[in-house]
Amino acid sequence: AHRKQDSPSSDAPQAAFCLGPYLGVRLHYSAPLTSDSIPMHTLPLRRHTLKRNQAITTRYQTRCSLSTPPPPPPPLFIMKIISSVQRISLQLRQPAGTALQTAATSLSIHQHQHIDQASRSLLTKAVKLLRKTSLVPKNYESLVSPYCHKPLFAMNREEIRNKDTVRIRKDGVFIPASIQGLDKETANILVLRDQLHHDYLEGRYVIRAPKLPYYTGPIYQIYSYEFNENVVFGDLKGSIKLKLASVERVLAVQMQFDPLLDMPFSVIFKRLLNPAEEGYTPLSPVSTARYRYRVPLVVVNASKCPATKVGNPTRLVHGIDISVHPEMPNPPPGIIVDIENLEFKRYVRAGELKLPEGVQLEMKPETSVLIVR
Repeated sequence: AHRKQDSPSSDAPQAAFCLGPYLGVRLHYSAPLTSDSIPMHTLPLRRHTLKRNQAITTRYQTRCSLSTPPPPPPPLFIMKIISSVQRISLQLRQPAGTALQTAATSLSIHQHQHIDQASRSLLTKAVKLLRKTSLVPKNYESLVSPYCHKPLFAMNREEIRNKDTVRIRKDGVFIPASIQGLDKETANILVLRDQLHHDYLEGRYVIRAPKLPYYTGPIYQIYSYEFNENVVFGDLKGSIKLKLASVERVLAVQMQFDPLLDMPFSVIFKRLLNPAEEGYTPLSPVSTARYRYRVPLVVVNASKCPATKVGNPTRLVHGIDISVHPEMPNPPPGIIVDIENLEFKRYVRAGELKLPEGVQLEMKPETSVLIVR
């Protein structure tokens, strides 16, 4: 019943400046609160005096903290960070820009308390993105070896203590991994978690065994850099220039997932012979050495299959076990099965799969791998 008709005072706080248009965040306005801005249904239904209504209005004003002055505009270097982050690809295919590196090095979030929470969180992501892209060279796409499926970028972790591993996992940029095999010492490294998770979402990883919660993946060519504290821990107090330490050909034999975050937790790689390495000695022509690994089953022409109108293609195995020669170029990352002419409720056996030349099947030919039902 008591509603003020006068306009808000000129000294009332208006819309607060934030980085919404630049960060992709919706801009929030903080209008002055009066009794007109309080919905009538929020007030008690019974009769109250004017003093009671004024007390409710004061309580709403205190709760919304409208007496604080609007924050000043952000510094210029923060705007440079935002513009640089938008130009960097999330697929880690472009190196970190000079503007982003210079701005992130001089960034001190705690000294700029006037930055809103959305801007603060995205600035933190900008620093993480800088640490990821610092490992990726400019010629990323040309680093795919003919004997591997994909390149993988890592960093040595020989100088990291065990208690720091928990901090690294919480940070979410790197995860610990190890390289074993070929009668060499075990190499402890840190790999990019997002790169492994991206390969998992692409279907490159399959379950290693039915009763084990481990995944086996593709053949990588790992580029390991020397340890750099600024990149690993994100302090960015010094230079982030990296020096390449080693290049190895490995197979992802055991990747473990975090059951709560559903993200890679740790990885074990197995060393393989690398024919592309300088000074490599070829194997004997009579050598019977072969590398066995598991690849996913890729279904094609499912839309052209008449049986898919009444059923769905169902895989009956987690993967196909194959073996290749260590010096075979272009090892298959998966086995393709064409179901264009497949009948309804007819099984596809492992022996019926068309394998590339030089690839052997390492499972029983009568094993059922696919059915449309």
